[in-house]
Amino acid sequence: MSDASTTATPRLGAAPRVGRAAQIGQTWRQSQAAYLLLAPYLILFVVILAYPLVFSIYLSFFDATLNQAPTFVGAQNFVHLFTDGEFLTALRNTSYYAVFVVIGETILPLFMAIAMNERLPFRTVLRTAYFLPVVTSWTVVSLIW
Repeated sequence: MSDASTTATPRLGAAPRVGRAAQIGQTWRQSQAAYLLLAPYLILFVVILAYPLVFSIYLSFFDATLNQAPTFVGAQNFVHLFTDGEFLTALRNTSYYAVFVVIGETILPLFMAIAMNERLPFRTVLRTAYFLPVVTSWTVVSLIW
């Protein structure tokens, strides 16, 4: 018999493979803190937003009055709503307002910012007209007090 001993050299490379169940358990443990931090938001979301929304959708299928039990009418409320002229007028007005106001509030300030930064002949006049209300109000306040 020989007295020689062998020593194993450490393996370089990838770690030993772990089973799928162990990986899932490890992932769950790593993300527990995230779930705990999300829990208050999710509870408030359900209480303040999700439950009232779902309950409102549920109630929209009933004909309810204060002194009678609600009766199920199905989609009849929606049929009545979309055939009502006043509702359609209000929907059209709201749509126009939303489209044109959003476009106006986005495009006009963009052109104003570009005009105030470009070397235009009327740039000084534009800047003065734009900032004069701000400066004037502070001047008046300082003179009054």
